[in-house]
Amino acid sequence: MKTFAYHPEAEDEVINALLASHDAAAFRQMIAAALQDIVNGLMTHPLVPRTPARKCSFTKPPYSIIYAEAANEIRVVAFPHHKRRTNYWKSRLRPPP
Repeated sequence: MKTFAYHPEAEDEVINALLASHDAAAFRQMIAAALQDIVNGLMTHPLVPRTPARKCSFTKPPYSIIYAEAANEIRVVAFPHHKRRTNYWKSRLRPPP
């Protein structure tokens, strides 16, 4: 089984989304369930064009989990609201210096 980790900016985005949510507990549970399915290999989402990242979308609330897969880890790269500028997170895919 793979583990998962958040890019620091993605972690901030999740926290901000939860703070803005009308039902933070249910939203947190939805995020946890989606991540668990991804980590366990139960769900594979479509690739984001021209990137190695995949996108898991929620409809309500309107957010997505953008993640990249490695051999033993799922790395959450971004947690964008659907109205946010597309692909603003692409620079996060580069390895840290």
